[in-house]
Amino acid sequence: MGTRIQLPYLQNYDRNTGFPTLRHYRRKNTVKERITQFLNKAASDKNIRILYAAESGSRAWGFSSQNSDYDIRFIYAHPAAYYLSFDIELRRDVIELDDPFEQDWDVRGWDIRKALGLFTRSNGSLLEWMRSPISYIEPTPEIQQLKDLAEIAFDPKAICYHYYRMGRNNAREFIRGNNVPLKKYLYVLRSLIAVDFVRETHKLPAVDFQELLENTAEFNPHVAKIQNHLTQLIEWKKASHELGTGSRIIKLDHYIERSANINEQEFISFKKDDLRQRKWDDELNQIFQLAIGYQKTLV
Repeated sequence: MGTRIQLPYLQNYDRNTGFPTLRHYRRKNTVKERITQFLNKAASDKNIRILYAAESGSRAWGFSSQNSDYDIRFIYAHPAAYYLSFDIELRRDVIELDDPFEQDWDVRGWDIRKALGLFTRSNGSLLEWMRSPISYIEPTPEIQQLKDLAEIAFDPKAICYHYYRMGRNNAREFIRGNNVPLKKYLYVLRSLIAVDFVRETHKLPAVDFQELLENTAEFNPHVAKIQNHLTQLIEWKKASHELGTGSRIIKLDHYIERSANINEQEFISFKKDDLRQRKWDDELNQIFQLAIGYQKTLV
């Protein structure tokens, strides 16, 4: 009986298709590399240019658990001729992508026109994407210009409304009864602490929750009192699959009660400085023209 010879370089390939096996693919590439490759292929297939791609959600916030999904967000542009279509207003400006091999990936992109429109309204989700600590495709020069502009042109009142309503609504839905989903404390308090930070500093809050917590605790005694509790919850969540449910944490409840019941009218008192009062149409038009290839260099 002859000896069966296994060639090492063939063991990583599927006999039927001739392509590398998923196991080999995953072993040879990090998750970040796989995501970047997936996005680049999608861009080629759809004839778009991805201007920037980053992580959103718990991984960007710094408290993902071992089985957290990947919330991948990107900004893209079509070629210039696409935007000259008579029905441009009717065309879909969102792309949702699926990878059959990656069930824990949630991938969505916004067209540059949509992104710029939301930017003018200081959309909280967009501003978080743009400042995520985890990037998959680095920003093009025009998106970097937009990121820099966000720091000085955002509307503090709009950002406060965004975080306040998100925190208040999550608190009403999840922080009730004797036992609560402990991870929801992190979602609720990240939003409410962001409100305190913006009200005090008129700056955009850090996306990473631990950084936001430390920054706010420096001047806010209420946050300083709960800092250790939240740091412990963050570490527990990062080390586990999920936190599960547990008894209410009184100190966190007191902060939530104080912060989630403020009068929204307080946000109206924000006064815009000269930078935030001015219109940025010229800068945004230039960013748009660069993104679609109509203009070649920053002026």
